[in-house]
Amino acid sequence: MVKLLFVFLVCYSTFTSGQTLITLVDGNTGFPVSDAFVKIKTDQWSYELSDHAGNFHIPNEFPSIIWISHINYAPIIDTLLSPIKTTYSLTQITKPLEEVVITGQHEPQSAENSVYKVLSISKAEIQSRGATSLDEVLNTKLSLRLQNDPSTGTTSLNMQGISGENIKILIDGVPLAGRVGNQIDLGQVDITQIEKIEIVEGPMAVSYGSNAMGGVINIITKKSIENEWSISLSLNEETVGSSYGTGQGIHNQFLGGGWQINDKWYTQASFSHKYFGGYKDDIEKRSYLWDPKKQLLGSYLLKFNPGKLKAFYKFDILDELIESPGDQTGLFNPIAIDEEYGTSRIIHQIQASYPVSSKSRLNTLFAFTDYARIKSQFITQINTGEQQLSLADGAQDTTSINAVNLRSNYTHLAGSGNWSYEIGYDFNLESGQGGRIQGTEKKVLNDFGVFSTAEIHLSKLTIRPGVRIAYNSKYNAPIVPSLNIKWTPKESIHLRAGYGRGFRAPSLKELYFEFVDSSHRIYGNENLKPEDGSHIDLGVTFSKNSGSFQLDFFFNDLQNQINFGQSPADPTVTSYINIEKFRSLGGNASFSVTGNKVSGEVGFGIIGRSSSVQDTSSEYLFSPEFILNGNFHFTEKFQTGIYFKYTGKTPRYELADINQSPSVINSEAYSWMDLTGSYVFTRSMVLTGGIKNFLNVTDINAGSSSGGHGTGATNSIGYGRSYFLKFDFTINNKNQNSKSKINK
Repeated sequence: MVKLLFVFLVCYSTFTSGQTLITLVDGNTGFPVSDAFVKIKTDQWSYELSDHAGNFHIPNEFPSIIWISHINYAPIIDTLLSPIKTTYSLTQITKPLEEVVITGQHEPQSAENSVYKVLSISKAEIQSRGATSLDEVLNTKLSLRLQNDPSTGTTSLNMQGISGENIKILIDGVPLAGRVGNQIDLGQVDITQIEKIEIVEGPMAVSYGSNAMGGVINIITKKSIENEWSISLSLNEETVGSSYGTGQGIHNQFLGGGWQINDKWYTQASFSHKYFGGYKDDIEKRSYLWDPKKQLLGSYLLKFNPGKLKAFYKFDILDELIESPGDQTGLFNPIAIDEEYGTSRIIHQIQASYPVSSKSRLNTLFAFTDYARIKSQFITQINTGEQQLSLADGAQDTTSINAVNLRSNYTHLAGSGNWSYEIGYDFNLESGQGGRIQGTEKKVLNDFGVFSTAEIHLSKLTIRPGVRIAYNSKYNAPIVPSLNIKWTPKESIHLRAGYGRGFRAPSLKELYFEFVDSSHRIYGNENLKPEDGSHIDLGVTFSKNSGSFQLDFFFNDLQNQINFGQSPADPTVTSYINIEKFRSLGGNASFSVTGNKVSGEVGFGIIGRSSSVQDTSSEYLFSPEFILNGNFHFTEKFQTGIYFKYTGKTPRYELADINQSPSVINSEAYSWMDLTGSYVFTRSMVLTGGIKNFLNVTDINAGSSSGGHGTGATNSIGYGRSYFLKFDFTINNKNQNSKSKINK
């Protein structure tokens, strides 16, 4: 026993003597600084991330050059000559000098150095807007357009003229399953847990597979705190137009907390309740223009970092109920047809990351999603309030979808850090059955892919080639290549160019969907062809001091795009069809500034679309847009914000039937503006208020029905000018390790 103990002590001392401990703390508070990105140069380059205690290790190879960067602190570069334990005090900066991004990257790096153009939306911006849903965060960004459907309570997204299944939405890298119609409902994302949003426009099919031809939105959630424990409370009250009160308006509550149990274990949990009282233009009617909605959202996280291994388990749950009361019919024994739409989604995920060596890392992800949407129709007796289930065709149905995602990737920094590569695989299994899936048996789609990318750094030039080889259980998948190039002729000038190909097999809903209600009949199409597309983008960024100017162009070419087509005999009957060719072409020009007192952006963009069916080509139809977003810090405690977007007249091709030529339909122009203000009483107490939809936009003329879940001759943009007040309160306990450092 003594011998074993002696051997253990010798081995342990040998192991620890081979590394030097470095600690990072906040220069003002002495708190540990976690998630700092560290590059280490000895004979070769390696990298580390500081843990929750602000610690990381470097090999005992000297001299060593270390480069420390963090989104909230000024960078540090130092040379170490001997294995002496060192503590660095980092200096906070008002605005990040370099914004660190992770989506599609081999390693965390600044957005400026990425070969992709990455739009990053911080938690601070989300909070300053007083946003209660993801669509409120995105609706004043260039190239992003939203469409509301009050009848189903959903909000869908269009990026660079491409929408539907072609935009992949990830939560911590996990694909979000469960689409209503053909889109992920942005209103079902829990915004209270978002730490940052990263958006990459253009095809990311090599790295993320199917559904990523139009781009990727990666929602990164909170997974750590700076203190030993923390509890947060948020209350949000908002009018819906002029409506507010019990059963009216918006009433949201959030409660969450985290606990750093010890050096290895961290846990957190949160709960949100969201209530939307609906909106109607005639108080005498039972029906609503925007149906009432209730949501319960919960999340739990358990993180385990025993050493170099970083792992966590996360559980997310959504429970939503949309109530759609019908108008009264009959005089002597009046009745109404009322409907309810319930949605539940549970996501389990396990992720782990392990540094195989000082230059390589292995990442693994496993996730399971259980999604269900339940429709219930009732016949309500107006005089008595009694309800009974309707026996009409399609009145009751439950559709369930299960998704399994498994993904692993290995990244390696090779040579002297002048090139790196990534190799990985992902497996996606989706199954569904129920009232909205044709047939009685379970439908299954499997997708498996292997992918690889490399980054080669040649002085001022970075080249990133990539390729994906995939298998789909129903369709033959082609080899998908990509090539991205970044050239930096000067420190202030960055030029980017990219080409990518994408492939997307039709989803379960597009193949087997069946939806029937009083005003819609939508059917899937088992004869659909897969989509195949190409994308080209060019961009240049000029940066100087706190200002930045960007100019970008894009072109998308999709073959066999999947869309809706109406029956010429019955406009309520809609089916999925292939459009032989769809193209989008456009560009953006924007200027942004970041300062202590003023920060914001102004930009102009234009998007053109073209479609062709059966050798009938159409010209590009262009639509302009303009944005103006700004934050003004009058004092350290008080700031205001303006968020404005003008969306020009939007022409589009309406396809009544595959055998007919498309016609041009115009949606009229409109402007949206939010005004906000926030006051920081203490670091723990913040009050935010303002006016949303200041210009009082409701419906716009859309020319004619757009098919599917459209709203007839109008598109619903908003429910009028609304006023909100949001209160955020946080209490915490300082980390004991930090206390001892301060005392010393």
